[in-house]
Amino acid sequence: MKNLDEKIKLSKIHAVDIHPNEFDPKYHFYSKALKHKMNQAGCEFFQMNNEQIILRYSRLKPSVNIDYLRQCLNYRSKFYTWGGCDLFKVVDRKGKKQLILIESNTCASGVKSTPFFNQSDKYGPYKKLVENFMELFEKSDTKSGDLAVIYDQNSTESSGYATCLADLTGEIVWLVQYLDESLSVKWSDGIMYVRDADENWHAIRGCVRLVTQKPWTKIPLISKTIVVNPIITCLAGGRNKNIASYAYKLFNAEQLENSTKLGIREPYTLINVDKKDIKFLVENDVNLNKKAVIKVPYDNCGQGVYTIVNDYELRKFLNTNHNYDKFLVQSLCGNFKWSSGQYFHLGTLPNMKTDEIFAFDVRMLVKSNRNGFSPVSVNFRRARKPLADSLINMDSSWDILGTNLSTTIGVNNWKTDEERLMVMNDHDFTQLGMDIDDLIESYIQTVLAMVAIDHLCIQLYDDSMKLFDFDLFKKINPDEILINEIKVK
Repeated sequence: MKNLDEKIKLSKIHAVDIHPNEFDPKYHFYSKALKHKMNQAGCEFFQMNNEQIILRYSRLKPSVNIDYLRQCLNYRSKFYTWGGCDLFKVVDRKGKKQLILIESNTCASGVKSTPFFNQSDKYGPYKKLVENFMELFEKSDTKSGDLAVIYDQNSTESSGYATCLADLTGEIVWLVQYLDESLSVKWSDGIMYVRDADENWHAIRGCVRLVTQKPWTKIPLISKTIVVNPIITCLAGGRNKNIASYAYKLFNAEQLENSTKLGIREPYTLINVDKKDIKFLVENDVNLNKKAVIKVPYDNCGQGVYTIVNDYELRKFLNTNHNYDKFLVQSLCGNFKWSSGQYFHLGTLPNMKTDEIFAFDVRMLVKSNRNGFSPVSVNFRRARKPLADSLINMDSSWDILGTNLSTTIGVNNWKTDEERLMVMNDHDFTQLGMDIDDLIESYIQTVLAMVAIDHLCIQLYDDSMKLFDFDLFKKINPDEILINEIKVK
């Protein structure tokens, strides 16, 4: 019998069968998460229920409509049942500290980076999410097929979900990598099939998806196989930064109308921008101040993100060929001495030896089920180089502003800079200058973003009729190249 390490490697060639009792933490967590226990603030945060969080938040922000906040935290997502958001801790022009939302991610990673707060539970955050998946798979007929986990780049977490799912269900679970030219996954009449080592095809009734690179080109929008999360969540904002910002603006307008004093905070954002208009905007929009973040709206893992602080970086972006017609342009959060917009990185505490401060982000991962939302995991990522006071002699602004750990090193090939990972332990959390109230704010911003996107999913997709409103989607996101990529059935 092949061991788990061999199976994970073979899953890149064909589907492998994961059996109960194969979960082994050393294959499913970063070493840093295994070496350190969760600190006290993390333990207290993850043990708080929503009512306790609401009570605390009402003290932090007395003007907020607590009844509506309760409604959001108790919301059961129809489509967007688990995901994560990336946030920056910033200070605004008035010196007020804020947590602002940078982007949402369906099928987000993060559990592998979270230390255990209950040492007797070998699964850690995996169990929280797998129990969610099992609740969704209850709708399927066990006689109609097996369960599977599909992924493109994240074999560490994918194998964790597969082994945990096998343990909790007592079933065999198929694990397989699903890339553009994969020969081990196919769709027929809305049903997914996976191919094993003997070239036998197995029908799949329910699958956990960690396919993040243009998933709408591989997985149909309408399927009989239960896909978690379904593709509509990506198109409606979970992997579509243009639509996400649109969803946030709709949500915020509703909050303003109803005077809830709640809202999703994001940098100044322009969506559906043509490439030919970007130079003019960067040079003339007073909210950008000749600096910007330009994003290919449908990329992830740090791909397609360009930080612009000078003419050289702007020209470099404009001379790069892109696959899509529309872009997202945001004000740049940087050092307060040269940043654009109204938000500036607060950064880590000064390094004790060198007094260096680094930009960092927060990845908050949450789930939604019949009991509402709850936090699953949290981790942090810092930039490669210190947040400089001056841009003179700077090689690349991405080095001091980019926090993503993944780097593309070829087609369908990535590496992770684990050294810049910061986890929820005493040492790392202390360096961040954060506290439990910051975790609560990150959680609430993440929940509000997911509620906003789920509301838009419901507008765009009629689940009972299996109909996608292409006309509305085109109005919101008029990018013909993206529209032509969507695999409907």
